[in-house]
Amino acid sequence: MGNPGLEESKVTFTYRSIIEVGRRARSITVASVLLLLILTIHAFAAMVTGMEPYVQAVTTNSIYVLVECDSTSAATVQFGLTNGYGSTATTESSMVTTASPLTYVHRIKLAGLSPNTQYHYRASHAGGAWSADSTFYTAVLPGTPFRFAAYADTRTQTTVHNNVASRVKTANPRFQLVAGDLCNDSLYETFKSEWFLSNELALQALSPAYNAPGNHEEYSTNSKAFFQSPSSSSGVQDYYSFDYGDVHIVSINNQATYTVNSTQYNWVANDLATTTKPWKIVFFHRSAYVAGGHGEDATMIQWSNNIFVPKNVDLVITGHSHFYQHNLVSGINHYVLGTAGAPFATLDLKVYVIRSALEYHYGILDVTPTSIHMDVITDGGALLDKLDLVKSVSAAKAKIDGTLVDGTGLWTVTHVPSEAKVFYVQDALGVAGIRVETSGTKPAVGATVLIRGTLGTTAAGERVIQSATVTSKGTVTSKPRGMNNRAADSYNYILSKNIGVPTQGMLVKLWGQVTKSVTDPVLGPVFWLDDGAKAASGEPDGTKGLKVIESGLSPAVNSYLKIAGVVSTFKVSGQPFRMIRYRESLP
Repeated sequence: MGNPGLEESKVTFTYRSIIEVGRRARSITVASVLLLLILTIHAFAAMVTGMEPYVQAVTTNSIYVLVECDSTSAATVQFGLTNGYGSTATTESSMVTTASPLTYVHRIKLAGLSPNTQYHYRASHAGGAWSADSTFYTAVLPGTPFRFAAYADTRTQTTVHNNVASRVKTANPRFQLVAGDLCNDSLYETFKSEWFLSNELALQALSPAYNAPGNHEEYSTNSKAFFQSPSSSSGVQDYYSFDYGDVHIVSINNQATYTVNSTQYNWVANDLATTTKPWKIVFFHRSAYVAGGHGEDATMIQWSNNIFVPKNVDLVITGHSHFYQHNLVSGINHYVLGTAGAPFATLDLKVYVIRSALEYHYGILDVTPTSIHMDVITDGGALLDKLDLVKSVSAAKAKIDGTLVDGTGLWTVTHVPSEAKVFYVQDALGVAGIRVETSGTKPAVGATVLIRGTLGTTAAGERVIQSATVTSKGTVTSKPRGMNNRAADSYNYILSKNIGVPTQGMLVKLWGQVTKSVTDPVLGPVFWLDDGAKAASGEPDGTKGLKVIESGLSPAVNSYLKIAGVVSTFKVSGQPFRMIRYRESLP
């Protein structure tokens, strides 16, 4: 490997030397001289110094290795499960940069790979020396947890950027989302001095970076050459989408035409409408919502209102304004991860701002089919902020008390009791429910809602989302699931061990014989319903069955009822018991 200009000088020197030898030794034929010249030029073709190969556009069964070379002669990649390799691929295509002399970034596609598997690889150009051994992982299949990183605006301050890249590499992300402004301008030399730093290259050798073009590097000859986007239905490289595990990710190009009803706009709308992945993330450079810095982008606000909100996007990641900011609008978390190196801008305040900070930073996101946890970390390694998105009620209930959660799934309001500011929801699968406490207006039964609040546990042992903000998204009809109270004793055991109860908070239907009916001075009419399991009720007189409250009914003992209600909890002498908050009688 060597400097292209130096290599050109070497080739010129060698050519002249060969001619001189030919003059002195007439026995050497012209054909021999030409052969020696070709072999010499071939030997000096090389990968560009300081640019080890790096990976792009990973899928479950393929990946691209990018190699910058000083000619279009084919590059070769050896790859395999060990550093013994065993498989070989060569240049599929190459793209020219603006370097002087010109360089060419070769794309070598490695195919036939297995999902979620580590591979070794190394590269060589035109028979030259091999690069150092490196590794990558293929993409995971749905249902498999994984980690990725997100950051933006790495330009200008290379010490900060290099440090952030080192810390991101230590976190072992499978890929990175970079929301533009990699370097201060589109010049080749600036890409090399501000983006392709030693630690960034070491990171990209292991883990692909996906870029959404910024206004500084633009979508230029060099950004086209240095990035290989995944193949998608957009049919272009500058805006695209891809799937990774349970996430669908869309990259938007603010450097191309992005007006409402533009080709890009319409493609994104259709792409987000047709994906079946449970999580949807979009990233781009110019923030729709931001307080301070470059200010709001009115066109991207239209995108958010017209596309992101109705298509149920879960998370928006941007840059452009040089600070950290978390904004919440219409139930969507908009993150400005605005400086992993760019100089600080001025902060401002708006009603939608959750948190702001003048800190160099990056995000590390851990994804499961039902949850996304993000830690925002400073370049010094301190935790700056965190986010928990949960797709299901079960995922929310799995978090510890005090966790701030965003319910990005469309949860359905199943019951609105008379208790002030309290209602119950369950997720779309109908497998878990939870109590919600809000200071705002309670939604109606059947409303689909997005909920953001803090997890807690009531004195009676019931999980709850407290201080909740509620965003209504429509209405549906929810039907109660049948529940047998034979599991009441095991339920009480689970509660006593504090390991959680899936049915707690769920809308259920049950039927049985009334074993006791009284009027409580606080609760009003209360009765107990036994389906034959003779479950302990917590009553000192040994009454069997589940306690039913808030019905307004005073049924006769030994009569039979079929009801729907929400599973709740109460305690007697510190011991938890299950009860039903009545919603309606069933035929």
